[in-house]
Amino acid sequence: GIIAGSSGKIIDSASSNGTFNPTDFFNTNNNRSFATTAEVMLTTPFDLNNPNPLPQGNSPVLTGGGTPPNDGFFDETATFVGAFGSTDWTFGWARFEPDSASQLTDIKEVVLSGVIPNSFELNQNYPNPFNPTTKIKYSVTTPSSVKLSVYNIIGQQVSVLVDDFKNAGTYELEFDASNLSSGVYIYRLVSNSNIISKKMTLLK
Repeated sequence: GIIAGSSGKIIDSASSNGTFNPTDFFNTNNNRSFATTAEVMLTTPFDLNNPNPLPQGNSPVLTGGGTPPNDGFFDETATFVGAFGSTDWTFGWARFEPDSASQLTDIKEVVLSGVIPNSFELNQNYPNPFNPTTKIKYSVTTPSSVKLSVYNIIGQQVSVLVDDFKNAGTYELEFDASNLSSGVYIYRLVSNSNIISKKMTLLK
């Protein structure tokens, strides 16, 4: 099977190039525990629509974990870490992006125009303020890799709306902030050396 380690590495224990030794793997990962979602008792880690990856009240994540699981494969004697090495248990597992430690959000995006725009643009979201959805439009002038991310006011990335190669054109998507709390957020568009950031306000 596939095992997600606390360092962010993914190891295929069924691969043909030797035997996987969980003890060796654990000892090379800063003595941190790695465990299944069932063992750390997350609430609803795989619900794409309404994820709640926080540990339950009697989870070993909250208690410190003093009892190793019965199967002997996992070790609970060290500090638990979040999904794929994150230190934050508020991140979902089904929509987790290991590189940036943020949630990947289900986004419906449409191409408004295939005509090459005159400039690289990120429009103000509409409506703004919003609750809980808003539309964001952006334009890219050349085929390139595009990333559109959302950050909270202290600079933590909370969502990735777009992370893909895009042809030149104008695009629009709807951002659903149902899982975020009220406040001011920054959304940032990056393509090649071009970066544009704007603010939006979520009022619930």
